[in-house]
Amino acid sequence: MQKCKKNIVFFDLDGTLTKKDTFWGFVIYDQGFFKVLFSFIIFIPFIIEYILQIKNKGSIKESIFAYYFRGRDVQSLHAAGEKYSLNRLPGLLRPDAKRKLEWHLKNRHTVCIVTASSDIWVEKWCKVNNIDLIATKYDVAESRYTGSYLGKNCIGKEKVLQINAKYNLNEYERIYAYGNSRNDLDMLNLAHYKFYKTFKTDFDNYLML
Repeated sequence: MQKCKKNIVFFDLDGTLTKKDTFWGFVIYDQGFFKVLFSFIIFIPFIIEYILQIKNKGSIKESIFAYYFRGRDVQSLHAAGEKYSLNRLPGLLRPDAKRKLEWHLKNRHTVCIVTASSDIWVEKWCKVNNIDLIATKYDVAESRYTGSYLGKNCIGKEKVLQINAKYNLNEYERIYAYGNSRNDLDMLNLAHYKFYKTFKTDFDNYLML
């Protein structure tokens, strides 16, 4: 008897599963609201470069990460990331998205979060919930963050490359994918069942990095 193939599910995180962007959420959680607010003027040149299409969002995000976390020791930042992941991230989930995520898990589908956010503040929540993770990673030297990406920002075609590096999709009978922006379209095109901007939103169109 032929063994039944498995099912796999890919979820974008920010704006798809969550109501808010977790990159800025973690920065504010770790640095404090007022520090981030007062330092925001520093990023005005980055925003202008983005508007003029001199830099893309990935470059801006890398520069912002470097501003706050370059030189930060790995142990300290990961400890903060784990706390955010366990204490704040669950409360950011959209109720209807959470129900769909739980449905896939209940039916023993392989579930993977594929996100431009970092494993620093997402990984612990994924592990606790038996969810795989593909995320943007940052470079470390001598146990401190350099501020640069390790590899590439996990958006667009990079999501597909990393999915194919991690999984043999021929092993799966059904592939599901959920996303909410043009940066998810390549991932959605891998799926038999694709869902774009499916979940209700009480916000949108604010800076997603």
